[in-house]
Amino acid sequence: MDDVSQWFWLVLEQTKPDLGRLATWLEAASRAEIEDFAREFRRAKEHVVADYSKGIEVDGVIFSEDGNEDFCDWVVAQGRDFWQAAVASRADLSGLAREYQGAEESGSKAASRAWNGSALGQKYRGSRSPRLLAYAIYDARFGADLDDA
Repeated sequence: MDDVSQWFWLVLEQTKPDLGRLATWLEAASRAEIEDFAREFRRAKEHVVADYSKGIEVDGVIFSEDGNEDFCDWVVAQGRDFWQAAVASRADLSGLAREYQGAEESGSKAASRAWNGSALGQKYRGSRSPRLLAYAIYDARFGADLDDA
């Protein structure tokens, strides 16, 4: 768990809960900094669920690969303390997954737990998470996909 940079967690904590504030940081960051941010985000997600094809089960329903990835995005986006607790209970993530799933289904604010995208404007409107926002801004600024970086 110590392989996820403290720098990454500081960026999340300093910009949370405002995706607009994170967008401002990402728009000013260098290409390498955005690539590092995305790399650290991916690294943190891998600690939550190492293999997305082996879904988390909630009430007899197994998350799809996309569902697992979205769940991991949500966990990391909550910040280091929340993430560490999730990683520590990795053997049984069903309680957290149930909370995530319920929030997603109801459309409640708990779905993003604290991130507010109201200040994003139209340019990044579909970017509901820090990871998705990094991808959108990287593409807008450099005309490239972060997965290829």
